[in-house]
Amino acid sequence: GKTVAFLLPALHTLLQSPNPGTILILSPTRELTIQIAEAAKALTRRCEDMRVETLYGGTSKHTDIKRLEKGGSIASFPSIIVATPGRLLDHLENTTLYHSHHQNRDGRSSMQPPLTFKQILKTRTKVVVLDETDRLLDMGFRNDIQKVLRNVPPKQERQMLLFSATLPNDLQQIMRETMKPDYVTVDCRGSEGDNGETPAIHQIQQHHVVLSKSSLLTGSLQILHHTLESTPNAKIVAFFPTARLVSLYHALLSSTPLFAKSKTPLIEIHSRLSQPARTKNANRFRPLQRGVLLTSDVSARGVDYPDVSHVIQFGIPADRETYIHRLGRTGRAGKKGEGILILSPMEEEFLSELNDIPIPRHEALTELLNDEDAKTAMNTALQPVRTRIAAEDEHQSSYHDDNKKSLLSILSKAHQAMIGFYKGILPKLGRTNRNLDEMMEFINAFSMQCGVSIPPALDERLVQKLGLGRIKGIRTKKRTFVERG
Repeated sequence: GKTVAFLLPALHTLLQSPNPGTILILSPTRELTIQIAEAAKALTRRCEDMRVETLYGGTSKHTDIKRLEKGGSIASFPSIIVATPGRLLDHLENTTLYHSHHQNRDGRSSMQPPLTFKQILKTRTKVVVLDETDRLLDMGFRNDIQKVLRNVPPKQERQMLLFSATLPNDLQQIMRETMKPDYVTVDCRGSEGDNGETPAIHQIQQHHVVLSKSSLLTGSLQILHHTLESTPNAKIVAFFPTARLVSLYHALLSSTPLFAKSKTPLIEIHSRLSQPARTKNANRFRPLQRGVLLTSDVSARGVDYPDVSHVIQFGIPADRETYIHRLGRTGRAGKKGEGILILSPMEEEFLSELNDIPIPRHEALTELLNDEDAKTAMNTALQPVRTRIAAEDEHQSSYHDDNKKSLLSILSKAHQAMIGFYKGILPKLGRTNRNLDEMMEFINAFSMQCGVSIPPALDERLVQKLGLGRIKGIRTKKRTFVERG
C-alpha cells in the first residue's frame, strides 16, 4: 500500500509536467529496490513511453549502462529509476551515456552528444523519494544521500517525499535541508501509545518461548515442526541473528528427513547469497501458499511476502525496532498473523525492552517442549544429521574450512558468527564482558547439540581481536583461514 501511495502521485506529477522527467527513488536494500520497481512496472504497463529501471550493487555496471541507454537517446531515458544509494552515487560520479550514433525515426543516423549521468539527473528529476529513510541513515548512507541530492534540481524545482518508521534527529535535519519550508508531515499510524508505535503490531497474536540450555536446537526445531503440522497453510518467515545461522538451519533442515521429505519448501535468503540467488529465492517464496523462508534481517523491513501466517524469531533481534519490523512481515493487508519469539535463558532479559507489548509465554508450546516423548522424537529425527557432523568432526584431517558441502564447516562458521553477534549485544541482555563465560557456555551448548563432541575451534588471531583469549570455553587453532562467501 505504501509503495503505491507514493508511486501514483509521483507518476501524476510526471504526467502533468510539460517537460520530460524522471522519478528518482532511493531504497536501502536490493530486495526493496526490486520490489518497488515491480510495483512501478505494474502501474505503468499501459504507458508505452514510460520505462522503469533499477540500479543496485552486485550486478554489472556495464549492464546498468546498456539499460539506461536503451532507445539510444535522451528521449528514451527511464521515467522511473529505483536505486540503492551506493550504486546510484557510483553512476553519478563515473558514468557517461550516449557515446555512439543512433538512428532517428526517419531512418537517418545522427550523433547523440555524450551526457553524464549527473547532467541528466540534474535536469530531468521531478520527484525524489527516500523510502525507509530511517534505515538508510542507520545503514550509514547519510553522506551518500546528501551527495545524491546535490546532483538533482534544487528543492524549489522538485518534489521530495520521505517515508520513515521513526523520526530521529538526523532525519529531521535532512528534512530541513532538502525539503521546502512548507513541507507537510503525515502520520499514518493513527492512535498510538507513548512509544509512538503503530496499533497494527498489537493486532498480531504474539508469544514467547524460553528454551532450556539443553534443548536449544531440538526445542527450536520442535516449535517449527509443530507450527507446520498445526497450520494447514503455514507460510512462515523465520528470522535468525546472523546470515551464518540461516545457512546452518537451512543445511540442518534440508539434511533431516523429517523436514527434507515433507512437501514444504525450505528457502533461505541472507546477505551472503549472491543477488541473483536472493532474487530467485524471494520470487520462489512470494507466491507459495505454504513454505518456510529462513532469513536474516535483509527481509525485516519493506519486503512484502503475501499471506505470511507466522513470523518466528530464533534468538533475540538486534533491538526493539527490529523485533517490530520483523513482526510486520505477517498480519499485512488486514489479515491475521502470529509471532513467536524463541529465547534462550540468557536472552530472556530482552523481554524488558518489549514490556509494553503483550508477549505472554506460549503455554501450549512450553508444554510441548516439556513432553519427553516429543523430545525423543525430535532427537531421533536429528540423529542422521548429528551422525554426519560427528563423522566429519572425527576426520578433520580431510576437512577444509571452505568446503561449502561440509555441515561441520557450516556449523563452525555459524559458531563464530554467534560469538561475534552475542558479544556485541551483551548490554541489551543486562550483561557485561564479565559474563563472557556464560555467553560461551550457551553458544557451545548449541553447537554441541548439532553433533560435535567439543565446540568448534576459532582462529587464534580472531580470538585475540575479540578479546576472548582468557575466556572459558574458547578453543583456538593456530592456523588461519580466509572465509569466502
